[in-house]
Amino acid sequence: SHPSNEHNETLMSIRTYNPHVRVGNWSEDVCLEEDVLKDFLEKKERGELQMHKSHDIAIKILGKVELTNFSDGFIHFGDRVCLYNPETASLLSVNVSPSSPFPISSPCNVSGSRDANPRTRNSFAILPSDSSTERVEDVLTYGTRFRLQSLLGEESETRVYLQSERATFAKCAKLSRKQEVSVGSEVGYLGDWKAVCFDPQERLESEGEPVPAGS
Repeated sequence: SHPSNEHNETLMSIRTYNPHVRVGNWSEDVCLEEDVLKDFLEKKERGELQMHKSHDIAIKILGKVELTNFSDGFIHFGDRVCLYNPETASLLSVNVSPSSPFPISSPCNVSGSRDANPRTRNSFAILPSDSSTERVEDVLTYGTRFRLQSLLGEESETRVYLQSERATFAKCAKLSRKQEVSVGSEVGYLGDWKAVCFDPQERLESEGEPVPAGS
């Protein structure tokens, strides 16, 4: 037979469908699409979409904070402070983003931020250590153990504290090669801090003296 005739017979044997004809499990596909749309609208109504969660987290971590007004010029337990590094002109900040898990439960790194405004991510509350006998509103003195609680966990059940451990060859900061600093919920001796006088020659004499604000 002629090749063109065979081609025409092949085309006639293929069953064609109109674009509006539904084939396969069309009913199941329609129900699935309706369920997806319904679930989306319900989550949107409840504010459970990822975009809503990211927006809420961004508001929490970038929320403005009112720091303590040091009326007597000294730091007290319970005060809200920021930790400023004059060498880098930055504030110590918890390294979180709107896509990070929240609230923070596992150790989270900290970094320096040029944002000079007191915010939730770069503000800490000075609290007594478990081994100390000081109470809130008592004056912080040189040599006294204390803890720094991040304000990120202040409104949740999970409280996170600034902590660090000694640097080793295997575990240290990548750039400075000094000890790593992070925040975590499991606080222990790694979360205990001491304030010392900036001048090493005056540290022994200043032991037990009140810590001035801004020092």
